[in-house]
Amino acid sequence: MRGSSATFVRNPDYWENDPLHPGNRLPYLDGLNAIIIEDASTKLAALRTGKIERLFVTGEDAKSLMQTNPELKVRKLMPAVTDVISMQIQQKPFSDIRVRQAMQLGINYREMVDDYYEGDAEVVSWPVTRSVGSDIWLELDEMPSETQELFSYNPERARQLLAEAGYPNGFKTEITAVSWYVDTVSIVKEYWAAIGIDMEINVTEVGAYVQLMLSHTYKDLCASFGYGCTDPYTLWAAYRSDSVYSYSGVNDLYFDETYADILATLNVDERNQKLRDLRIYLLDQVDYIPLPASHTYIFWQPWLKGYSGEYASGRSYGNEGIYKYAWLDQELKRAR
Repeated sequence: MRGSSATFVRNPDYWENDPLHPGNRLPYLDGLNAIIIEDASTKLAALRTGKIERLFVTGEDAKSLMQTNPELKVRKLMPAVTDVISMQIQQKPFSDIRVRQAMQLGINYREMVDDYYEGDAEVVSWPVTRSVGSDIWLELDEMPSETQELFSYNPERARQLLAEAGYPNGFKTEITAVSWYVDTVSIVKEYWAAIGIDMEINVTEVGAYVQLMLSHTYKDLCASFGYGCTDPYTLWAAYRSDSVYSYSGVNDLYFDETYADILATLNVDERNQKLRDLRIYLLDQVDYIPLPASHTYIFWQPWLKGYSGEYASGRSYGNEGIYKYAWLDQELKRAR
């Protein structure tokens, strides 16, 4: 498949040495091959048989690997990327906030966490995750009651809001998704059917899907993911009117002005309070419908050394800080 892998070659002129071993020039690896494997079972088999060195896994697959391959190294991470449903909020019916609120109220978040994710997920991790730290993070029960209500399951109120918005019988809609979102959006489809929203799932291949997201040309809805949830300054590109990552096409003057004010605020405590307040404001607008965020497990081979389960390094999910220190214990790999 075209574009199924990316190969990186060591730069012999790279300037940095290992700070713990100053005589060693980085990076240690001669090269790196990043492989794109869409099928979940194929990915797991590749890790089990030593064909790949590292893999991100969630849910049942993580439990399975722990049972069948105890030799693998593993680290559990807090959610770093939150799945969301983006929508064409400049178009009807999604331009009406009552419709957006109804859609969110029609999802049983707690049931999804308890049943689908078997408790291994968090109800709300948007537009930042708890990994931003206690200076910015607020638990759901620390937020205003109006914000908390949006994450409650209230189909009666949802139907009422739809009627008030002019959709007493609901409406038909379509969501664009790639294969790995099908299970999640299928659950949402069932929830929304109960409040009168008939959603068709349009599964497309990855290349076309990315193009539709970045160009904001998908029809109605799109199952997508939030970038940079560990860093509010990166993630909130999802709301900037000038950002290609604003998949819902948000054009909110209050956000743009408030965000600019936050960037200009030098007092740390004052800035953090503004970030907390802005997070609540964004949740209340429902420009995106966040879905429960599952915990991620990183598995890696015991012969991958100089690595401790890091997801990424730096503010923008850079991986250069990980791979330049990694090396392979070839003797250990051959003895497998």
